[in-house]
Amino acid sequence: MTIEKKKGILVVNYNDDLPKLLKEIRQLASFGFAIPKKIIHCAKTAETFYKYAIVLKQVAHFYNTIELQMLPCQQAMMLNEALAFEKLIFMDKKDDTICNKITWDNPKELENFIKKLQQAAERLVLRNRNLQKAHSEIGDKVKQLMEHDLLKGIDKWKDIMTDIRTQFVEQEKYIGNRIHMRTWIIHWEIQIYKLEAIKLLFYCFKVLQLQYRWGIESFHMQISQIDTQLVFKDQCLQLRPPMEEIRAKYYREMKKFLGIPQKFRGIQDSDQEWVLLGKVDLEELIEDNFKKPSDWETHIKLLKAKSREAEKLPNEIKLECIVVNTSAIKRTIDDLLQRLFDTLIWTLRHSINTQTQAISRFLNDAIKTLSSRPQTSDEIAEANYKHTQFAKTNNEMKQTLIAIDEKNILLRSVSGSGAEQVTTIVQQWGNFEMLLNSHQSMIKEQVENLKITIFNRTKDFSEQIDKFSAKWNQLKPKNDILNDTKELLLKAIEIIKEMRNECDQIIKIREKVRLECEYFNIEKIEFPILDEIDNEIRNSENNWSLYEKFSSGLEEMAGKEWILFRSKTYNFDEYLQEWFNKLKIMPKSPITIRIIREIEEYKDMSEGFKYYRGEMFSNEHWIELFRILGLPKGTTIESLHFGDLLKVHHSIISNVEKLRDLNARAQGEVTIREALQELELWAAQMEFSLLDYKLMNGSMIKIVKNWKELMNSVKDNQALFLSLKNSPYYPVFSDKIAIWETRLTDIDLYLHWLNEIQRKWIYLEPIFGRGALPSELSRFNRIDVEFQSVLNGMRYETLTEFHLDIRQDSRIMSLCSRHSLKGTLEHSIDQLNRCQRALNQFLEEKRRVFPRFYFLGDDDLLEILAQSTNITVIQAHLKKLFQGIHRVAFNDDSKLIIAMVSAQGEYVALMKPVQIVPQAEIWLQELLDIMRKTIKALINQCVYESSPNPANYPSQVLCLSEQIRFCNECEKMIESKEYLTELRKKLCQQLQNYTATQVEDEVLNLKLKCLILDLIHRISIIDDLINNHPCKATSWVWQKQLRFYLDRSSQNIVIRHVKAEFEYTYEYQGNANKLVHTPLTDKCFLTLTQAVSMGLGGNPYGPAGTGKTESVKALANLFGRQVLVFNCDEGIDVQAISRIFIGLVESGAWGCFDEFNRLDEVILSAVSMQIQIIQDAIKSSHPFCTIEKREMKVNRNSAIFITLNPAGKEYGGRKKLPNNLKQLFRPVVMAVPDNEMIAETLLYSKGFKEARILAKKLVTIFDMSKSLLSSQQHYDWGLRAIKTVLGGCRNIMANERKTDENQIIIEVRQTYY
Repeated sequence: MTIEKKKGILVVNYNDDLPKLLKEIRQLASFGFAIPKKIIHCAKTAETFYKYAIVLKQVAHFYNTIELQMLPCQQAMMLNEALAFEKLIFMDKKDDTICNKITWDNPKELENFIKKLQQAAERLVLRNRNLQKAHSEIGDKVKQLMEHDLLKGIDKWKDIMTDIRTQFVEQEKYIGNRIHMRTWIIHWEIQIYKLEAIKLLFYCFKVLQLQYRWGIESFHMQISQIDTQLVFKDQCLQLRPPMEEIRAKYYREMKKFLGIPQKFRGIQDSDQEWVLLGKVDLEELIEDNFKKPSDWETHIKLLKAKSREAEKLPNEIKLECIVVNTSAIKRTIDDLLQRLFDTLIWTLRHSINTQTQAISRFLNDAIKTLSSRPQTSDEIAEANYKHTQFAKTNNEMKQTLIAIDEKNILLRSVSGSGAEQVTTIVQQWGNFEMLLNSHQSMIKEQVENLKITIFNRTKDFSEQIDKFSAKWNQLKPKNDILNDTKELLLKAIEIIKEMRNECDQIIKIREKVRLECEYFNIEKIEFPILDEIDNEIRNSENNWSLYEKFSSGLEEMAGKEWILFRSKTYNFDEYLQEWFNKLKIMPKSPITIRIIREIEEYKDMSEGFKYYRGEMFSNEHWIELFRILGLPKGTTIESLHFGDLLKVHHSIISNVEKLRDLNARAQGEVTIREALQELELWAAQMEFSLLDYKLMNGSMIKIVKNWKELMNSVKDNQALFLSLKNSPYYPVFSDKIAIWETRLTDIDLYLHWLNEIQRKWIYLEPIFGRGALPSELSRFNRIDVEFQSVLNGMRYETLTEFHLDIRQDSRIMSLCSRHSLKGTLEHSIDQLNRCQRALNQFLEEKRRVFPRFYFLGDDDLLEILAQSTNITVIQAHLKKLFQGIHRVAFNDDSKLIIAMVSAQGEYVALMKPVQIVPQAEIWLQELLDIMRKTIKALINQCVYESSPNPANYPSQVLCLSEQIRFCNECEKMIESKEYLTELRKKLCQQLQNYTATQVEDEVLNLKLKCLILDLIHRISIIDDLINNHPCKATSWVWQKQLRFYLDRSSQNIVIRHVKAEFEYTYEYQGNANKLVHTPLTDKCFLTLTQAVSMGLGGNPYGPAGTGKTESVKALANLFGRQVLVFNCDEGIDVQAISRIFIGLVESGAWGCFDEFNRLDEVILSAVSMQIQIIQDAIKSSHPFCTIEKREMKVNRNSAIFITLNPAGKEYGGRKKLPNNLKQLFRPVVMAVPDNEMIAETLLYSKGFKEARILAKKLVTIFDMSKSLLSSQQHYDWGLRAIKTVLGGCRNIMANERKTDENQIIIEVRQTYY
């Protein structure tokens, strides 16, 4: 960018023809013409910067036209923004035609430059718009003033004027400098108002004239005369009486009309020029502007003329009704004129005195210099130089003297007396000119005298050189000194330095003598001996300075303390290597050979640094080191410096083996010493970490919580001592180590015992605290006293010899100070074991009475035994003992159980209340018996009702009754296909009725769903019978079905499957979800029932999600059995499994061990033997069997099932079962279930009419998602996910009553996925 000087406009250096070039190149290229590479390169460059050029042209156009966009009166107000913009454009403040040196070759810098330009331009444009907006708003306000009458609308005038002032104040805040607003303010002063001098109030001029003319012309001459005076006070004009009194008189005459004119400026303006002298500093003004005598003379004449003019001013001025008296201001004007005259006289006299003093100083210095006689050539040269300067200044000073004389004449003419010192200065000037003219002859005479002096001085200097030569020959170092000590070498270097300084002084004298001889034209005298000596000294310096530099570097390191320098010895090695490399390339000389020899010795020394670094040395080791090296007595590690070691480097080299042994011994000993110190620190810091524990009686004690940390820490320290014993330096510390070994052994034993005691105590304390096992209570109380004493420092009479307070002294090492602690802990462990055995025996007795207690943990069992009448405890544990009972209902006094309630809220009243007694096993056994009798009675009652009310019977009873009726009807009609068809129609109609039924009650809805699922299964059975007709009751199609019969004589339910027959055990099942019957389910049921009939177990196996565990649970539900599912993980052991087996066998429950092949092989082997014993007893109908040396009663209704996942990579930790274990279970392969059939059945049960179509669509969506989407661990496209969607469908249908079944499926799928 450049500036055209003629037009003054900004131009961008981007050819306007380049865009046309780009267009033509594109056109030619499209026609197939070959474009030269240079043109293509040029075009690419032009295209690259085209957008930047466009922006720069816009900026240039803005710069060239911005002045036209500004109001002239506002240009100064945008000065800061304009200067900031121009500062970016122009790089040189002195030359505004040179633009910033930004080239097209630097795109990044160009882009930053353009951004800054655009920002600066935007700020300038925005500021211009804001100012123009303010200007327009003020113009609108002025127009409003024209519309308001001053007499009636004076308040409006004030408000508008306030708004105008606010605009100016706001702009002044932004600009900061009011001077820049002056042009704009003057513009509006001319249009609207004048600025008041005192109160800064603005009033209208033009508008005022228009609005007030009619009133002023009509009555101003009728007002009585008001007399006033105009005076000058406090550097401003004032009226007497003041304006307030004048205004008050006016207001009384003119009432509310005259509110604006508060100041009369006409008279003041006319007299303003007379009082200007009172507003300025006259002395400063005259001193700055008056230089020549004529300046004073001219203004003195003008002052006299102005005084005559001031005398002609009138004494008063009458303006219509007002008369202004000017007498006071005339007196003030006379005073000001007189003051100006006095000031002119004073400044004239002051100017004469100032110039006179300057000339006087010059003359005094010149006369002093010209009067002195030079004694040396330098003084002669200086005298000649000053003579020349005085000659040059002579004319200038002479003109100043003439001006002083003229001013003095003027001063005498106007004041009657002049300056007295002028005459003295004129006389001094004559003396100066006389001395200046005679100075050269005096210099010539003095030169001849100096020549004689210089000749004599030359002889003396020649003798001085001879003496210095003899001294150098005597003291200069010889080569044989290089074999001496380092101290003598350094002394030789100091001698060379001294001789160098002395030689330099002599050379300076020689040069001075030569200059004087040359200056005075005396024949030069040469001193060749001095040059020879200088060369010899320089050669010696060059040789010996090398050794000095080497030594100085060593001295710098030698001064450092060894304890600080030993970690930086690499600096020493680097220094030696650097000098060695430097000397290799230098010519060999005795000095370099000597330095290389020292470097090699120091390198040998540095190799042993690691042996005497001493970081692990004790005081004994340091003393031994000083003795080996031969250091002076009294040397300490604190006072040892690196230089001390350098001095004995020969001793270090010769004793390196001793130093190595010393260092090895120090390292070995320091390891043991640090280990002992760390152990002592550990013993002081390692503490028991305590936490609060609440006893059964409500009190709080402290117990230990960090057992694992403590024990691991002790084991680590014991291992540390074992490693220290292998050290060759162990004997030095053997006594200390033996003591600590004994302590750690005791501590380890005490900690294990205390941990065992606390663990058992925490287990037993709640049990005995509730009053369980009274026979062992006294024994436990004694242990409790001892344990609480150990932990919390309680003093008991029974513990007179033992008292320990871990709470007050929580350090674990404090245990070692208790002599009787070992016996006490041994006794406590023995007593706790006795209590534990008694407790286990007590719990085992209770479990034998009520076998279901085997399914509870010891804590839960103890709780229910200790609080057998507590309703809260009963409700918490019943669900663990009874599969279908979630809670029970009590009578009003909570002493009788009157009903059982399922988890879903199904209420089943017991046929006989069960009384709660303190012996939990008694009333629980009674509850079990009454539960079975109740279910049996309800089934017998429901079977004989033709249309039972679902609200009167539990879901289990309703479904079983329907199964019994169905089997009875089926066997009656099985031989007739027509009857079967009629039965199917009847069942389909019943299904339609069920699915059309809308029930609000959740329990009834669950019952209805179970009935629907059973109905669908029964219809499928009828379809099989019809399809395989003719059939009989003995046909396989019917025999493979699970059939239920009611024995009329015994009123018991019999279950038949093929040839197997089972008893129904009437266990309340609650509202468990029914399993959808599929061919896979029937296959699984058939295998499991036949296995049970043979006294074996069932083994469903297959991948996850195929319904293995659910099938076992569903079959148990159909048989009225209690079924317990146990997850086999690595934490289960043989003892736990044995206890489960005992509970299952004695209670007649079914046990399903999920993922059985995750157990360890050892456990599987032991378990297989126990399972075989149980199955043999069941198969042979033996009433008893023995497990774990315990004889137990066998309930033939019990059974054991296992489920297996495939052994492979997908199921980590699964193993193949041993062959002897496989023979005890009948396997059934659980393949992938028929998801479409299951979904269809569930949709029917939820009331969907188009269940088959919807099920097919839904399963297809999930199958496609599984095949198309990536395989992720958290993705689930199986039956569980489908059931989740189906559950959501039921909720939407029940809550929103939507009829579009397809839309329901879509909404639920979008919600869950």
